[in-house]
Amino acid sequence: MQQPGGDNVTVTVQPKGIVLDVARGQSVYEAAVEQSVRWPTTCEGMGTCHMCFMSVIEGAEHLNSVEPFEAEGLEAVLDPVNEGTLRLACQARPVGDLVVVKRGVRKTA
Repeated sequence: MQQPGGDNVTVTVQPKGIVLDVARGQSVYEAAVEQSVRWPTTCEGMGTCHMCFMSVIEGAEHLNSVEPFEAEGLEAVLDPVNEGTLRLACQARPVGDLVVVKRGVRKTA
């Protein structure tokens, strides 16, 4: 796994095994869009629909802190996986490698 502070990190999205390359300061959702990966959402990364939630099953310590805006959104989400730390992909900005679970993520190109 890449250590915090590196330039790019890897986010592996299960159950499909899709691997995203995420740049410093970029959200998981932004990286997905940039790499032609469909991530379920209706607000397109604005943090208002809460549909982009994911369960972080490895590497949660490599994420930015949950801000009040995200915490409010997470309160409205029921975690069907219940295996890890729940985060919104549009708000999560990793500094180290992650493994997450999000159903419905798929490559579009």
